[in-house]
Amino acid sequence: MNTYRAGIDIGSTTIKLVIINDNNEIIFGEYRRHFAHIQKTLMQLLCEALELIGDCKLMLKITGSGSIS
Repeated sequence: MNTYRAGIDIGSTTIKLVIINDNNEIIFGEYRRHFAHIQKTLMQLLCEALELIGDCKLMLKITGSGSIS
């Protein structure tokens, strides 16, 4: 199973998700307005990434004003 690095930025209006491989190439990158539905929007982005890159492990870093919740 592949392991990738992922960065998630949860801001006041958007969520950004970037996943990179061992060669520091972006294999998934997307941002989306969350309209105050942070958890639902993040789940949608993660599911889209799963569909694109398949089953994998993610090493996560989360930042932003909404990362506390």
